Amino acid sequence: MNSKNFLDKYFKYIMLFILAIAIIVLAFFPQFIKLFLSNPELNLIIICVFSVGLYKSFTYFLTLEPELVWFKNFLNKKPNNQQPKILLPLYEITKNQKKFLLNSTSLQSILDIMYSRLQDNKETGRYFSNLLIFLGLLGTFLGLLITIHSISGVITDFSVTSTDFTLVFDALKNDLSKPLNGMSIAFSSSFIGLSCSLILSFINQQISLAQNDFYNYIEENLSALTIISNANVASSGDVSPYLLSLLEQNAETINKLENTIINSEKSLSETIKNLQDLSLQFMVTAKRLESSSNVEADLKIMKSQLSNDIKILSKSIKNKKNG
Repeated sequence: MNSKNFLDKYFKYIMLFILAIAIIVLAFFPQFIKLFLSNPELNLIIICVFSVGLYKSFTYFLTLEPELVWFKNFLNKKPNNQQPKILLPLYEITKNQKKFLLNSTSLQSILDIMYSRLQDNKETGRYFSNLLIFLGLLGTFLGLLITIHSISGVITDFSVTSTDFTLVFDALKNDLSKPLNGMSIAFSSSFIGLSCSLILSFINQQISLAQNDFYNYIEENLSALTIISNANVASSGDVSPYLLSLLEQNAETINKLENTIINSEKSLSETIKNLQDLSLQFMVTAKRLESSSNVEADLKIMKSQLSNDIKILSKSIKNKKNG
């Protein structure tokens, strides 16, 4: 699977779909405005919920890219400064290890946690889609309630007391405007709610497919780093699960021992370097001590010469006094 293209592919599908929806809205913009103004309060709530759901869906989709970059750096053994969220268990296991191998139990645990987090994102998208449907149906029932109440009022107030049927029909037409207004509320809210739910469901479907491809990509690459407990022996059915578990534990212990040896070698090299530095310092100190001992010998010679000179000078002074 090409990790570079599968996210871009779904992103293009989403943007093309949004572009098509925008063209349709612009083409029928006056009709949509009338539809929206038939029940602006509830329709505004539906639009706000749709906007929040759209924002959350794009946020979940855009988080896949840095996670994928982190995982590719992990596979290529490049430094990763950013801490992942979906792959946080893998980060916690590998952050202090140079050479990394998984056993099947650890691999399954990491994949289960990652699957659970991806499912949480999908459930959030489904929740917003269902909420939009609920709000649309709420507008439908609200409009029907207004319609039924208005019709009951029309039937109650309807009476033929005038002989002029034109006036009677004009009054009936005016009374029927309220039930028709209620029907417009019902159908407008249902149309907007179901349309927004349809748009959000398509986007969430593409994001769900992208998350599935992301999961499969992580699983395929982590499987290459997994220690398989003698697959040929296991497939023969002659080895008990307990022995297979022991083999996995031994492999994990060997991996930890290898990491310990690597760290010990690093510490040993640092110790040797420190000893070399200390030896160099001892050599410099010895040279300084040697040079200081030579200076001390020279001072002794100078002192003896100076004392001889003083004696000679004192004798000459005595001779002059006696003479």
